[in-house]
Amino acid sequence: AIKMKGARNNRANEKLDDQASLSAGVSPPTGDLHKAKPEFTLRQNLKETVFFFPAVITDSDGNYILDFKMNEALTKWKLLLFAHTKELAYIFDSKMIVTQKDLMIQPNMPRFLRQGDEVILSARISNLSEGTIEGVSSIQLLDAISGQDVTKLFCTVAENNFNVGSKQNVATEWKVSVPLDWSSPLEYKVIARSESISDGEGSVLPVLTDKILVTETLPLPVKAGQSKTFTLKSLKENTSNTLKHVQYALEFTSNPVWYAVKALPYLAEYPHECSEQIFSRIYANVLAAYVANKNPKFKEYYDKWKVNNGLQSNLSKNHDIKNTILEETPWLQNAMGEEEQMQKISMLFDMNRIQNETNSAFEKLVKRQQADGGFGWFPGYQSDWYITQYIIEGFEHLNRLKVLPASDQYNRLIMNGKLFIDRKFEENFLALEKLVKEGKAKWEDDHLSEIILHYLYTSSFDPMGKKARSGNLKRAYDYYLSQTEKYWTGKMLYEQGLAALVTYRNNLTSTSKKIVASLKENAIYNDELGMYWKSNWGYYWYQMPIETQSLMIEVFDEVANDQKSVDELRIWLLKNKQTNNWKTTKATSEAIYALLLTGSDWVSETKMPEIKVGKKKLDLSKLNVEPGSGYFKLDFPKSEISSDLSQIEVSNPNKSIAWGGVYWQYFEKMDKVNSFEQTPLKIIKNYFIVKNSDAGPVMSLVSDVNPVKLGDKVRVRIEIRVDRMMEYVHLKDLRGSGFEPVNVLSEFKYQ
Repeated sequence: AIKMKGARNNRANEKLDDQASLSAGVSPPTGDLHKAKPEFTLRQNLKETVFFFPAVITDSDGNYILDFKMNEALTKWKLLLFAHTKELAYIFDSKMIVTQKDLMIQPNMPRFLRQGDEVILSARISNLSEGTIEGVSSIQLLDAISGQDVTKLFCTVAENNFNVGSKQNVATEWKVSVPLDWSSPLEYKVIARSESISDGEGSVLPVLTDKILVTETLPLPVKAGQSKTFTLKSLKENTSNTLKHVQYALEFTSNPVWYAVKALPYLAEYPHECSEQIFSRIYANVLAAYVANKNPKFKEYYDKWKVNNGLQSNLSKNHDIKNTILEETPWLQNAMGEEEQMQKISMLFDMNRIQNETNSAFEKLVKRQQADGGFGWFPGYQSDWYITQYIIEGFEHLNRLKVLPASDQYNRLIMNGKLFIDRKFEENFLALEKLVKEGKAKWEDDHLSEIILHYLYTSSFDPMGKKARSGNLKRAYDYYLSQTEKYWTGKMLYEQGLAALVTYRNNLTSTSKKIVASLKENAIYNDELGMYWKSNWGYYWYQMPIETQSLMIEVFDEVANDQKSVDELRIWLLKNKQTNNWKTTKATSEAIYALLLTGSDWVSETKMPEIKVGKKKLDLSKLNVEPGSGYFKLDFPKSEISSDLSQIEVSNPNKSIAWGGVYWQYFEKMDKVNSFEQTPLKIIKNYFIVKNSDAGPVMSLVSDVNPVKLGDKVRVRIEIRVDRMMEYVHLKDLRGSGFEPVNVLSEFKYQ
């Protein structure tokens, strides 16, 4: 019970008396400690918060009494109080309450034990009485499942004598050895007894296996016409007698470009109603019709996919291989969303559906176009220069493929859009001219902004537009074209791509060649990842990696006519799709255009690779191979897993890239697991001892010559290094039994 002094009719704005007392657990015996009989109760309710019904009683002296059963942890508690009168005068107050006994034993237990551990379990014995207390401290261990006492199995000496003076503390400890074959959790009871007083605390301690499930992977990327041999070194060199195989699996995709085809429904089904995404539906449906007419096998493949479960997300099909199951990972919803969209993919190439969907989306877009010819981002928004320009650019892409319907409605929408962006471009130029006349700007300075370059790019699709320009529009176009020639070197990667296409289409071939040469010199060439650039990616439309790579494919296809570079650039896009989700309709539409409609025809490649695992050549005709993409997965029986499977030979007869992966799972003792660095993602974990110095905290690397000692403060540092962008990454760091966080107190904190 808690008593707080104060009259019953105290005014509410007077602060409550700070005195608060509480008895918890076992009431200390009255009178002479050494003559009373010890009353023993094991404290087991160690929860951090206390629940009680809100009822306040007052006694004849005006004390407020809260009567409830307290939890049994020996610690400090914070009691928050709120009181008010009938007139709604109120007060907040807080009290610190200590639960304690004259004799207390407080164990310092680890979070868990592991099989084979040898640990020292310690406890603190405190004496708050006025005299010295002598007694015995003991530990009792029980099988938490059966209730059987197993103390002798774990501990040779389970009792220690103690002598603790008044207001003093002493330590007591027990050496515990965990058997290698023990798997049940332990219930522990730690007790301190004297002749007259006692205390005890008990709880459950998990015992974990000393083995861990390890999944090792080996990527198998093979370029067009290439034969490669891959070796899983850890399997080849494995000599462990404690390792137990779980699974060995091979999965392979002979034509990954089909993942771009599978992304088309994402555009067609996107739920939001902004102008850019309404256009994306038109774009997806028109592209689907074009691709279907170009390759009649598409519809046949999709029908087979629907029957063979090929439209199920690969994340769902493959989760049994991963040691973190799909249902516990943050990308579950991504997989479900992909799966739901792909269930509808067989309908994608239905020509009646394509026509109806395209017409419906186009009618919405026509209504969205405002009187000035521009498009707002959403209904009710004012016309936006960039959104309008993006939509016109997309229509120009489709027009270049000669897939736009020849109708007056389409022509009128596009023409009005062009007039709007022409006016915005001209207004920008006239505003600059005014600044020059006022002496606030100079013609020779760099005024080539991102939106201006994008306008020049959008306008460059129409060769007839050049003849139609006159007056201020022609002056503006000529001025900014000269700026492009002069200032392209200081622009970001995406802008340089736009500049290359703009100068090429305006017959400034010497400049466009220089830009392409510069791009080639600054590109990174990787045997697996193809050709790409490192850049400071950001949130603006001209800083996006997928859109930039797609534009570069257009540059090297049209300006350089370099099909080898185009294919290398497409490899990077596909490898990006392997580890990332193309988050926006804009990125998806640009990537699909670049992958399906530029470079050599990868979609038609249907030959299966030759694969040899160990000494055995795989007969792929007997496997369930997905039509089109050529995806299959093969599990090997446990009995066949040996070092022979460590070598994989792959020959790719197609003109497109192919890829796959080998997954080897096994159980191994934790201290025998070696670091594995054969993947694109590498993790480095180091331990540092932290010590204070005159200059502040100093870290020293833990090693054989600098070992950890009891009481050291240790800092753990984890470095993750990747050679590509990765989105689906889950990291779980396991702490050792002996390592505990510095601060384990519960609290609200912002970090």
